[in-house]
Amino acid sequence: MRSLQSLSLSFVIAFLLVTTLSAQTEQLLVDENFQFWTGFTATTANPDLMVNKTTMISDEALVYTMHGVSVLPGGYAKDETTNSLSTAGCLKMQKNTEVVTEGVSMSIEISPLKSITKVWFVECTTGSNRGFQVWKKGANDADWVSIHNAVCNPSSGMAVNLTINEENVALKFTNLAPGQYAFLSDLKIWGNVTGVAIPPVVQSVTPTNNATIPVSGAITIVFSENISRGTGDIRIGDEIIDEQNISIQNETITIQYSGLLTDRSYELVIPAGAFKNAANTSTASETRLNYKTPDTILPTLTKSSVTGDAVLPVNGFISLIMSESCQAGTSSITIGTKSLSAAVSASNSNLIYLNYSGLAYDTEYTVDIPSGAITDLSGNPYAGTSFTFRTEVDAKGDLLFGFIPDAITFPSSSSGTVTQNINGYNVEFGGVASAGARNAGTYTYAFKCNYVQLPELPSVGELSFYIQSGGGTVPQEYYLQKLSADGTSWNTIETFILGNNDRNTIRSAAAQSSVPVTLRLMYNTAQLWFYDVQVFAYADNSPIDDGQPPVVVSSVPAVSAADVPVNGTVRLIFSENVKTGTGNIQLDGKALTPGVIGKNVTLPYSNLKYATNYTLAVPAGAFKDMFDNDCLSFTLTFTTRAKPAVTPKVFDFVVAADGSGDGLTIQSAFDAVPLNNASQFLIFVKNGVYPEYPTLAKTKNHVSLTGQSRDGVIITGNRRSGVDGYTTSTCQTLEILADDFYCENITVRNTAGIGAGQAVALKVYADKAVFKNVLLDGYQDTHLTSNTGSHRQYYLKCDIRGTVDFIFGNGVCYFDQCLLYVHDRSTANVIVAPSTSATNTYGYVFSDCTIDGAGSQDGVYNLGRPWQNEPRTVYLNTKMSILPASGAWINMSAIPALFAEYGSVNASGYPVDLSQRNRFFSYTDAGNNVITGSSPVAVLTETEAATYTRESVLAGADSWDAGRKTETTSAIQRIGINGGLMSWDAVDGAICYVIAKDGEPELITTETQLNIDVNSVYKVTPVSEFGALGVPAEVGLTAVHSVADDLPGLKYNAVRDNLEFIRANLIQGIEIYSAGGQKILHKTGDVSIIPVNGLSPGFYLVKIITTTNQKVVSRFIRK
Repeated sequence: MRSLQSLSLSFVIAFLLVTTLSAQTEQLLVDENFQFWTGFTATTANPDLMVNKTTMISDEALVYTMHGVSVLPGGYAKDETTNSLSTAGCLKMQKNTEVVTEGVSMSIEISPLKSITKVWFVECTTGSNRGFQVWKKGANDADWVSIHNAVCNPSSGMAVNLTINEENVALKFTNLAPGQYAFLSDLKIWGNVTGVAIPPVVQSVTPTNNATIPVSGAITIVFSENISRGTGDIRIGDEIIDEQNISIQNETITIQYSGLLTDRSYELVIPAGAFKNAANTSTASETRLNYKTPDTILPTLTKSSVTGDAVLPVNGFISLIMSESCQAGTSSITIGTKSLSAAVSASNSNLIYLNYSGLAYDTEYTVDIPSGAITDLSGNPYAGTSFTFRTEVDAKGDLLFGFIPDAITFPSSSSGTVTQNINGYNVEFGGVASAGARNAGTYTYAFKCNYVQLPELPSVGELSFYIQSGGGTVPQEYYLQKLSADGTSWNTIETFILGNNDRNTIRSAAAQSSVPVTLRLMYNTAQLWFYDVQVFAYADNSPIDDGQPPVVVSSVPAVSAADVPVNGTVRLIFSENVKTGTGNIQLDGKALTPGVIGKNVTLPYSNLKYATNYTLAVPAGAFKDMFDNDCLSFTLTFTTRAKPAVTPKVFDFVVAADGSGDGLTIQSAFDAVPLNNASQFLIFVKNGVYPEYPTLAKTKNHVSLTGQSRDGVIITGNRRSGVDGYTTSTCQTLEILADDFYCENITVRNTAGIGAGQAVALKVYADKAVFKNVLLDGYQDTHLTSNTGSHRQYYLKCDIRGTVDFIFGNGVCYFDQCLLYVHDRSTANVIVAPSTSATNTYGYVFSDCTIDGAGSQDGVYNLGRPWQNEPRTVYLNTKMSILPASGAWINMSAIPALFAEYGSVNASGYPVDLSQRNRFFSYTDAGNNVITGSSPVAVLTETEAATYTRESVLAGADSWDAGRKTETTSAIQRIGINGGLMSWDAVDGAICYVIAKDGEPELITTETQLNIDVNSVYKVTPVSEFGALGVPAEVGLTAVHSVADDLPGLKYNAVRDNLEFIRANLIQGIEIYSAGGQKILHKTGDVSIIPVNGLSPGFYLVKIITTTNQKVVSRFIRK
């Protein structure tokens, strides 16, 4: 019996072994991350590389034949902080301009394998519309067959899965964009295998590869089948894991480890053969897993470019070298009252830039870096610091000389010591090398040098260089030095720190001198790339107090004007720049709140009566000039327009994503508009996210699209040019093709992403289109204005955001009191790219707008560039919370008819220096001819600026009143509840009323009374004839209960069924009582929000105990 058992068991084992050897199974044959390849750089002289490998399991010879491909064993195809797909190590397919071989394309060819079932790889690129094309060539293929040609999206890393299922098949990778890089980061190939013993393979690992692990713990590995211990030491770092710390349970092994150090990288290495299956087949390949232990070390500041008693320019940057790689934290860094974020160098992650602009001259500032404003990559905060500096005096005089090299003035043969005579001044460049073409923003030529020595200068009011660090592996220092009185030694007066490949404009405040001085810019260990130097004489530009009061020189509306809107803005233009003073500005006894940009004051008002005389009273001292001279008193009288004759009607169509309207989509509303529409068609959109691509077709004119709220109604899409057949002019999220369109309270987004290239949010090919309180958000090409010069468009108090050319196109467009927000990006952004028709008098006009954005763009972005035709753009009275580059306008593909500005001020209200604004432009046409030209001026006069009113720009031959549709009605004067009946006074000019119950629109009516639920809060909003929403009136159960402004209170949110507490930081506890006095809840600690969905409907009292032991009693009714 025992021998029969032994025979039977031997037979089973033999059968299992034969089965294992003969069954066809799909196995992973290639698992490559290129980390252990030998590094190689492909060049024109040495473009080819052949690498021999062997497949796993099947043990086939595998040959990689590559042309124009470099091997980066430790390099990432993309910054590892933004790419979770790639591991270290990659193959880099070079640009065809770097490896030039006649008639041979860059490629990676993989020799034929007996079977390939599927392929998985990770590709990365350095921009959009790039990537790999993959080919296969099987036994039945006469030539290579393309099996993948989609671009890499996102460019930071895309995983690709391909199914092949063929025998004797080879693979090849080529470049979709030969002029750009493509990176192959990871590669896996599966195939069918027969006749070989199948080893156990790793199925999963916990914690996963590249995870952070504690200094002691366990790592669990699950294999494809039950295993037992084989041979070979298992290591973590340099330590061998003791066998007693390796446990096996069926297919799972657990490795216990301890004694690791914090903030270290460790590799777990399991050798081939370390484990085996029941058939005694050992693991075939080595397993390597990378881990990192927690970082508990706080970063520290090791060096700053600012020393004690420093004097800095009003626009510049401060460099901070940290002890380790860092990032911007959550706290804001401040310079005076200006907030900014830490910007990490693109070249050295331990170098932080504090880019700032718009400071006042000759003023002391404190830089405050709080704890947490800078952290290391693990989130450990830098403790913070603060230091003070003083800004330079305003001493910029006449230009002594400027020098931007080119191939003629500084030929590529230049080397060694070169002396250049510039406007009569001999400038010496030492250690010159590598002169030639080099693109850097607006610059196209540069050379390397050790120093730039200026001759003795009669004085220096401003000195700036545009340079780039010339190499090294760490942040580099460059010194501005002054020749001492002995005529031989140099003293360093200022230090600049740049990342090893970073470029920037360095401005020296320490160089200012009213007497003759000799200066030089000197390198330390890495040469500098020189692009530009500008030297200005010293002049005392300090503003002079004339002792005169600022006076109002003009106003809108004008004195004694008629037909003034009942809701709008009074604009006062003073004789000089002003700031707010003391005293109340009143319009018939009602106080108004002013906004100030330079000489311009805006005073928004609302709820006036029709056909009524009003007087604006500005008391003396309400505004002051920059020397605190009080303005004189001023009065302005005007008459509001006559009551409009309107016909009551409700909205024609209600869109609601929750199904409570006439349609679920914006498109359904547009579809309901008749062709050749001649009357106002009103659409109301309830709050909701609308993922769609609506189009309002031509001839569907006179449409109003009104959102419940700007932040609540979101139309979103992610189409982009170059993908799925879409182009720049067809990839938009929202398309308006009909004239006389009005839109308010809507957000339109294109979420394709910062690396997606051209991706439009809003396209408006229409005349007399008006947008009010609309947010447009995207990156490149956010808003396409028009394709026709005659189209007129008006944008009031809109918020437009993007990176490159984020407002572009044709037409006459007036942007009034809008926010232009420049998103973060590693290179300079551009706001506009107009293509104004040659016959147009106007193009883009920005009036009283604000430019803000990411700190990385401060002093870097540009106002615009000329796209097509004869572009026109003017910026009037712009508040630049972040400043553009000093030139502000750059080249593109046309010559502008006019690029100019007037009255620009910085965040503090002081005039922006416009002396360096660029007027001269060039581009290369289709015939390869260089076309040059200029804008007639870069700065408008006061008289010229005054011609750019909304009326003069947009009126046209039909005297279009662009602001008419934006006007709202007066507010409801009386509203009340009698029993269960709510009633209100009719509002002049209102066609209907939107009724919201507990925050949600419930009804739209032309009536002035409604039966209601007395336990709810109601808001009644009047609607103008064009669909503009007025000021809501609220009635019902009091929404907020509090006994004083400095005490906490509560709000019952019926929609979310919770209590929301006001000033919760002042609360130490709350108690809720039933109507019968029974305490049903007591809570301490965080009481900002308390759900009450567990309470029965009815009346409740809430006792709030403050941190000072005061008691506040409120009530609420749960429905």
